[in-house]
Amino acid sequence: KGTEPLAMATFNRTVTRSVEKGGYDSPLSEVDTKKLMRKIDLRILPILLVSYLLAFLDRVNISNAALFRLETDLRLTGIQFNTALVIFFVPYAVFEIPSNILLKRFKPHVWLSLSMFGFGLVSVLQGFTRNYAGLLAANFFLGFFEASLFPACNYILAMWYRREESQKRFTFFFGSCTLAGTFGGLLASAIGKMDGLQGYRGWRSIF
Repeated sequence: KGTEPLAMATFNRTVTRSVEKGGYDSPLSEVDTKKLMRKIDLRILPILLVSYLLAFLDRVNISNAALFRLETDLRLTGIQFNTALVIFFVPYAVFEIPSNILLKRFKPHVWLSLSMFGFGLVSVLQGFTRNYAGLLAANFFLGFFEASLFPACNYILAMWYRREESQKRFTFFFGSCTLAGTFGGLLASAIGKMDGLQGYRGWRSIF
């Protein structure tokens, strides 16, 4: 603890000299800054990209499942399927801001883990729905658990990167959902052909 005031004084003098020269320069060298950015990228980006990719896959599963007789087996009529799609966005929109408040309270490694476990479990349970009410409930809770992921990822990226550093990282982040859309349909097409395996319909296997 005795070294903290000295270190802080040295840092303040460095900042003061930088400001007097007309701008703020990091006391770290350019090489050290690049190494630091690489380390941060390796620690943060992969898990955020994979998390959002999986969330987007779970979100579009219902559309792929509809191509494999989901509406017929659950006896959906009229606009019931559309209603099941829309109900996802009700909790998704309502709980986005409260979720970031809880993120700061429980810490990202806890909150994001709970979120991923939650929407993964609900996505699996969608494959066991037997009627319209079950599909509505599953899609509602899927939106509830996924609501915390997108704002949390944006908040974490904004906290770890400066403005000029964040643009490339946000590009990779939003590109993950495009990647999910690219091979999500192909994956669902292959899984859907497992129709009848272990007594399950193809659309259930997709979930």
